[in-house]
Amino acid sequence: MSRKTGLLTYAGLVMLGKRSSIREHLPAFWVDYIEIPGISYDNASQPYTFRMQEQENIWEYYNAILQRLRLYCDNPMYFTPSGASPEDESQLYALKEGLVNFLAHSDLFSPMHPTIRVYFDRIEFQNPGGFHVSLEKAMNEIVSQPRNPILIKLFRFAKLGENAGYGIRRMKKWTALTGGNVDFKSELTHTTVTYWRTEKSGFKHNSLASSTKDSMQNSTKLSTQKRRERVFEMIQADNYISAKSIAEALDVSERTVQNDISKLKEEKRLDREGSDRGGRYIILK
Repeated sequence: MSRKTGLLTYAGLVMLGKRSSIREHLPAFWVDYIEIPGISYDNASQPYTFRMQEQENIWEYYNAILQRLRLYCDNPMYFTPSGASPEDESQLYALKEGLVNFLAHSDLFSPMHPTIRVYFDRIEFQNPGGFHVSLEKAMNEIVSQPRNPILIKLFRFAKLGENAGYGIRRMKKWTALTGGNVDFKSELTHTTVTYWRTEKSGFKHNSLASSTKDSMQNSTKLSTQKRRERVFEMIQADNYISAKSIAEALDVSERTVQNDISKLKEEKRLDREGSDRGGRYIILK
C-alpha cells in the first residue's frame, strides 16, 4: 500500500468508520460538546445542561453538533445536507465554517481531546495543536496549511469546506452578522476560537446567568412550588433538556420531575413537541 493510499484509508476511517475501530489507532478519539448554564464554570448553576454522547466518527460529530449550534444563532428555515448552503449568509454559516475547521484541523494524536463549550455569552472551540503559521499571517493572508489535508478534502467533497485559505474570513463574518467578536488564540499545545454572543445571536445579558445561578443554588430539599420553578427555569435555559438531567441536578426522582412538568403543562406555562427522546419543550409564558 502506498503512503497516499494509506493516508486516504486512515482519513476515511476517522471520517466514516466505527468508533471502536478508530480507537484502535487513536485511543483519545472523542469530541466533547458541553452546554454550560453560565458565563464560566464558577458562575454556572450546574456543571452543564447538555453534554453530547460520544459519536461514531467525525461525520456524525459534525451533524450532531451542527444541530445543537442551530439553537444558539439565527439560521435558515430550510435544511440541506450541510445545514447551510454555500450561498447562505446566516450566523449558522459562520459557525459551520468554524466547526468544519475545528474537526478537520484537530491534532488527533494528542492526548488532549477537542472540546466545544457553549456558555451564555460565547461559544468556544478548543482544539489540540497550535496554528501551523503565525496568527498574524493567518488573519491577513490567504494561507492554507491544514493539519489533516485529506479530511479537508473529504469535507469539500461533501460541499462543506471553503476554498483553501478562506475559512477564517468566513468565520469572521460572525462579527458583521451579530456584532460579536471572533477571537483566535494559538498556543503550542492548543488553539481556541471564541465566538462572542450578542442579543442578535440570542444572548440576553449576564443577568440571565446570575438569575439562573441564584435561583438554582443552595438547598436541594425544596418546597414543591420552588422545585417546580427551578424545573421551569432549567427548561427555559435548555428546552431540549431531559427529565433525567433535571432530576440529577435537583437530587430528586425522575418521576417527581415528570409530575412537575405535567403540572406546568396544566398551568399552560409550557408544552412539548416531538418524541420523548428527540422532541423539545415550548415555553408558553
